[in-house]
Amino acid sequence: VTMCAFAAASVAFAAARAGDGTTTTRALSSRKLLATASSTPLWTYGIIPFVAAAVGWGTNVLALRMTFFPLEFFPQCLAFAQVRGQPFGLLGGWQGIIPSKAGEMAGILVELMTKKLINVKEIFSYIDSKKISSIMRDEMTEVTEEMFETVMTREAQTFWETLPTPVKEQMIQQAIKQSSGLLEHIILDLKENIYEVLDLRSMVVNLALSNKDKVVKMFREVGAKEFKFIERSGIYFGFIFGLMQMVVFYFTDKHAPSSGIWLLPLFGFMVGYLTNWVALKVIFSPIEPKVVCGFKMHGVFM
Repeated sequence: VTMCAFAAASVAFAAARAGDGTTTTRALSSRKLLATASSTPLWTYGIIPFVAAAVGWGTNVLALRMTFFPLEFFPQCLAFAQVRGQPFGLLGGWQGIIPSKAGEMAGILVELMTKKLINVKEIFSYIDSKKISSIMRDEMTEVTEEMFETVMTREAQTFWETLPTPVKEQMIQQAIKQSSGLLEHIILDLKENIYEVLDLRSMVVNLALSNKDKVVKMFREVGAKEFKFIERSGIYFGFIFGLMQMVVFYFTDKHAPSSGIWLLPLFGFMVGYLTNWVALKVIFSPIEPKVVCGFKMHGVFM
């Protein structure tokens, strides 16, 4: 997006520059017009860095906006043509990059955490089954009583309703007594077979897909400072590269004016690419603080 915008702005500048000639110049052929381009006023060259800075900022803001929004593919009528796991569709349309890859990112995060950072089975091994069973005794008693009555009413309603109340209570108490150690055994079994019982990856992926707004909010809050830097970096780097472009174009315009038509769009693509590349590089590198020429360098996101 940035490269295309720079190229478009560059072409517009070339058109404006070509229109600065006299009435006689406008009547000349295209070849003669290029030959007289060396008379371009100096102030028009000074526009280049400011245009580059403005376009750099605008395109970076737009790029960030397209990174997070829309949450769902737009327009919805073309959603059937969306490439799986990608923000774009074969027939057009767009979905924010983060929302479109929420499931994939969640899966990668789980894989990273469970295989390289933490051991889920080891964490569950720290659970004291007896303590948990003791804490949940009251809740377990209540649930057992409700379940026993529900099952008896459904499976043997006539028999259950004809039983005297004391007999019912005795049967319920017996069921509660027998189930007192059930929770402890369940926890022990869970600790031994956690990967068979709990599919952590699927759970996290499904949560991410059903809560894309929260995923986007998390990214925007965590990286608020960094994203603001990306926006502003378009101004800084765009202006710097615009100065380079101005100098190159000035000398090219004086010595080889016919090259200006293709030089501006080409330089626009280069500046657009370098602006984003430098911004992303500064965000993530260096990972560890380094002193370069007396200045401490450290990735903004680090």
